[in-house]
Amino acid sequence: SLTACESSTQEKKESAAPVQESVTYEKAAALWAQTGATHYTMRVEYGAFSPLSGIWEIEVKDSAVIHWTFKNTKDDKRHAESASGMTMEKLLERAKKAGPIQPDKPFKTEVVYDSRNGGVSSIAKVRNPDYKKAVPTDQTFRYAVREVKIIEKKGDAAWKKQ
Repeated sequence: SLTACESSTQEKKESAAPVQESVTYEKAAALWAQTGATHYTMRVEYGAFSPLSGIWEIEVKDSAVIHWTFKNTKDDKRHAESASGMTMEKLLERAKKAGPIQPDKPFKTEVVYDSRNGGVSSIAKVRNPDYKKAVPTDQTFRYAVREVKIIEKKGDAAWKKQ
C-alpha cells in the first residue's frame, strides 16, 4: 500500500506543475478551441521599450475586448487598440505567423504554448543570435499570459435559458 500511495502522490505533483512539453501551434489552437471559451478574462504581462509595458487585465467576449485595466486606468480609450491585440485569438494569430527562424533576419519569434489548456503562454520577438549584422534597438517585445479565467463557454447560454 505504501507503493500505491507514493504513486498517487507523484501523479498529483506532476499534474499540478505546468507541463513543459513541446506543443505545436496546431495542438495548442485545437486545445484552446476545445475549451469553448466565449467569455473570459486574461492577465497579460507586456514587456517592451514602451510606456505600454506592464500588467494588462482584459475581458473578452466573442473574441472582442469589452473591458481592460492598465496602470490604474479602466477602459481608457487611448489603450483600446493595444488591449484589442491581447486576446488569446490574437496571440494565436501572431504565433501562427511566426514561422521558422531565419538566420538572415535580425529577429526571431519565440512562442511557448499552454500544453494543458491550449493557447499561447508567451510570445516574444527577440534578437536572433545567428544574425551577424547590426540590429535595430528597442524593437523586441514579449507577451506573457499570467492567468486565464473562463467565464462562459459555448453552450452555457442555451443551458441558462431553460
